[in-house]
Amino acid sequence: YDRLADKEGIHTRLRDYFAAVPEPERVESLDDLAPTIELYHHTVRAGRYDEAYQLFYARLNTPLYYRFGAYATFVELQSALFADGDFEGPLLEDEAKIARLLNDSANCYSLSGQPVRAVPLFEGYIAISRKRGDKTNEAIGLGNLASMAQIHIGALAAADGNLRRSIALCQKIGDEFQEAVGHQELGRLLAYTGAFEEAGRELETALGFEVWRRNEQGVGVNWAYRALRALLMGRVEDLSPPPPPAAAPPPLSHVGEGRGPGGGGRGTSPLPAARRTREYYEKNKEETGVPVERDLICAEWLLGAAHRARGELAQAETRLAEALRRCRRINLVELEPDILLELARLRYAQMVSGSRFQVSGSGEEQPETSKHETMKRKMDEALSLAKEALDIADRCGYRLVQADVHLVLAQLALSEVEGLAFEAGDLPEAHRHAETARERAWCDGPPHRYEAAFLEAERLLEQIEAA
Repeated sequence: YDRLADKEGIHTRLRDYFAAVPEPERVESLDDLAPTIELYHHTVRAGRYDEAYQLFYARLNTPLYYRFGAYATFVELQSALFADGDFEGPLLEDEAKIARLLNDSANCYSLSGQPVRAVPLFEGYIAISRKRGDKTNEAIGLGNLASMAQIHIGALAAADGNLRRSIALCQKIGDEFQEAVGHQELGRLLAYTGAFEEAGRELETALGFEVWRRNEQGVGVNWAYRALRALLMGRVEDLSPPPPPAAAPPPLSHVGEGRGPGGGGRGTSPLPAARRTREYYEKNKEETGVPVERDLICAEWLLGAAHRARGELAQAETRLAEALRRCRRINLVELEPDILLELARLRYAQMVSGSRFQVSGSGEEQPETSKHETMKRKMDEALSLAKEALDIADRCGYRLVQADVHLVLAQLALSEVEGLAFEAGDLPEAHRHAETARERAWCDGPPHRYEAAFLEAERLLEQIEAA
């Protein structure tokens, strides 16, 4: 290839060839996009950069990002519009187009487990937008930097500041849609920090905007954050003494449809909100014709977590297995460790309860003689799943997930099954994991620490030291 004399001319002819290939009537798989991707490659190499940009957003952006979650392919194609292939030296002259490329590829980096690589791209997007006096895109960039990168890596104080700046900018320019996004993401952050009432108000505020209520996909995400809030609230409540009988749960009017037994806390059950998340995925799919696979995976994960918190282990198994299958199919690294972690919690619950639930779904009763073998297997599976989640979290720098995984590993190190310790009763190992969980959950310190994990780590350390 390097010895070719007229590379640009060759690519121009190949570009003309692929331009004549008819677009598929229906795009069912990545293979259906192959001719368009070839057309894009040759358009770039023919030096027709603006044309390549228009082609990407007309025919590749939506299926790659929303339909198939092909984030690595997305980044690879967009990076070709930069001289060094790593988002330095833009080949386009229009700064607005350059900014869009940086933002969109940063989102893909985050979704594929590379939030640290996403940060400088988001910062570049913000800087260009600020230079151009484009407050709308500056606000979007601040929100994306916080929600897609900083929360994942535990930079909670910076995320809080950026989300509030984004909201203030939107209020200044009257952009209600992006303001709703900011309130929604701030609600998620506040749930992690344990400010549950304020989180509820922020989520309510987002749905107070009519323009946001018309956005089925965004409303579904709002319900997902409500489910997450309820799960985190349940963890904190399980560590607290019961309230007086007259006490009311923290208010969140759209969620309060029931409470769940089985480790779900005394407050609002996460299950109704998780179900609404799934319903809004279907509504958005029907309305737009574009199924957002990430939203479906998130809904299945939250449904599994909600069922597990209620002690409904068979339902949890089904939901989490589906979430993991779909997650791995599109390499959605962002959610994979959360799903693995929830499966580890499920195996622990099955072990502790002496559950006879079979992964195969056969429903056959086990003889009593195999009970201990089954429970030993559950312990081994829980350890394996937790360690797999930790490997991903360590590789990606997911600080909040690291805290949760170390908590599970500490609990497993302390566990015994009817007096038979299976790699259990290891107090030094449990103490090490609990200390690490507390350090990871600290983040930027109060009020910007991962509250549920921090309090659980404190409780575990008290138990270990008492032992």
